[in-house]
Amino acid sequence: MTDPAVMTVDDLAAYLQVGPKSLYKLAQAGEIPAVKVAGHWRFYRPTIDAWLKTLSLQNYAGPELLPDEDDQVVEEADP
Repeated sequence: MTDPAVMTVDDLAAYLQVGPKSLYKLAQAGEIPAVKVAGHWRFYRPTIDAWLKTLSLQNYAGPELLPDEDDQVVEEADP
């Protein structure tokens, strides 16, 4: 079975290894990408992964990193 693209609070808590209460606080404060569906918080895995990558790069002070295979490099065409 593949991992779901849309995760519940419990799914994301296990994925991030944090408590569900922490996720509720982050979601309510708008500090983590989330949406309420029928009164329940839901998290889109690709958006969470991008959010994590952005946060980790903001905290990174080492040498420049090369793009991952997943990153799309867009080059401008010559006019």
